[in-house]
Amino acid sequence: MQARPWPCSPFRWRDEVYPVAIQQQPQPLPVPDDFQFEWDSPEEATRFWTADLMHWPNGISTLSATMDMPAFVRGLLKAADTLCMPFDSKRSDFKVINGYVYNSFTPYSTDAAEMTARMARMQAQMGKHIPGLLDRWRGEYEPEVRSINDETLNGDYSKLGDRDLGALLEQRLQKSAEGELHFLAVFPAGGAVMFFERSDWSR
Repeated sequence: MQARPWPCSPFRWRDEVYPVAIQQQPQPLPVPDDFQFEWDSPEEATRFWTADLMHWPNGISTLSATMDMPAFVRGLLKAADTLCMPFDSKRSDFKVINGYVYNSFTPYSTDAAEMTARMARMQAQMGKHIPGLLDRWRGEYEPEVRSINDETLNGDYSKLGDRDLGALLEQRLQKSAEGELHFLAVFPAGGAVMFFERSDWSR
């Protein structure tokens, strides 16, 4: 490991430096004997995966992995593009392994200049989304989420056969915007806290 300042000054923590890994060829980690599984492709085995214990600390059921996780991931990646987050949404993914959710986020770029520009764009987008966030949540995001939930929970499914019920659930799964709304609220809220902590106002 070598240390150097983070390339984008607005996101430096005072004069501290951040560790930057020396670039090496990806090396797959050994799979423990009590956690055996197979990758879907050789490329997956070379990526860096971490367990998502924030959103699914106790693992995930097959139903949640089918109904909840796809909308969640789709919304996260869409919101990340909107907010210019510093990872590449097209090369980032989530995966269920032995009942637990793992994620792999690929940096937007390994070039310092490109990453600096990306971070500046993210800061600009955060500057647009942070003001009025609570009012936007109460007036726009929360009502839409509640509408989606009410439509799903209170629908009359008794007259639908298995095929029609499956088609309806698939349709609602594909159009659900809850994941995107969640991260359009959470990412700017987290950014606001970070900006405050790193400003002179909090000292």
